[in-house]
Amino acid sequence: MEQKNLLLAIVLSVAIMLGWQFYLSETMPPPDHSDKSGPSPKAPSNAEIPKPPTAPNASGQSSLSAPNQPLVTSKLIANKILEAAPRVKIVSPRVTGSISLVGARFDDLTLEDYRETIEPDSPRVSLLKPFGTDNSYYSYYGWISEDTEVPPVDATWTADRRELTPERPVTLTWSSPSKVTFQ
Repeated sequence: MEQKNLLLAIVLSVAIMLGWQFYLSETMPPPDHSDKSGPSPKAPSNAEIPKPPTAPNASGQSSLSAPNQPLVTSKLIANKILEAAPRVKIVSPRVTGSISLVGARFDDLTLEDYRETIEPDSPRVSLLKPFGTDNSYYSYYGWISEDTEVPPVDATWTADRRELTPERPVTLTWSSPSKVTFQ
């Protein structure tokens, strides 16, 4: 009796799978195997570098406007972006990078002990990359308030030090026109 039930279950399973295949082949369009290679992507010009989104209740234009010169590679774009704003340098034995004082954005962080491949001259692993570069990845804090002016996304912050080290922390400060201080 058990063998009959097992055989019946197998036959029904195969019938359902075949029926499903026939049903889907009639309703699904055939896959498009045409060559989708189009023109090769070009390096973006400075005018094409996106600006960060504006936070609610934030005003003003971004101070990260770039000159109108074409850039050749994403490395050049990253270097231009890193030079475009004042920065606090991050220095430690295992991590290096910088914090942009425009927007208090953490957007440059590299692991010193790790490489992208096993080759000794391979680039180091980057955890954070500036906004506007290929595969940009960054972190920043924002505030929303109905009655208090909050720092806009492109506010220029001040730092009490030019370098952040494990022994010497840095405090970033921004004061609103109504004398509210954010640290």
